[in-house]
Amino acid sequence: MLEDLRAFGYPPAEIQKASDDLMAQRRAPDTFQVHPHNAFAVRLFLAMQTQWSTLALSTMSAARLVRLGLKYEVLEIAARLAGLGEISADDFIRIRLMENDALEAWAEAAA
Repeated sequence: MLEDLRAFGYPPAEIQKASDDLMAQRRAPDTFQVHPHNAFAVRLFLAMQTQWSTLALSTMSAARLVRLGLKYEVLEIAARLAGLGEISADDFIRIRLMENDALEAWAEAAA
């Protein structure tokens, strides 16, 4: 990926940031504790990791992808296909809280 960024003329600072992000992901723990009440929502949130609505912003010198939120229209399908079952109202609230926290973290990282 980093070679692709160089080939497309991304600024060195952006390439370094992407490299740092990749290294941080590699250092992330493989396991983490989840309270039993949150287990379903966490599993569904992880199953939804490719279901973010995004907006691509670019200029002649830079480009970035902005995540807008999860695609709620596929939540039930993702839960079913992941073998998780039906989504309760409480689980939907938990998903929205995790979504909001993720959006805030990405906004902070972009700033």
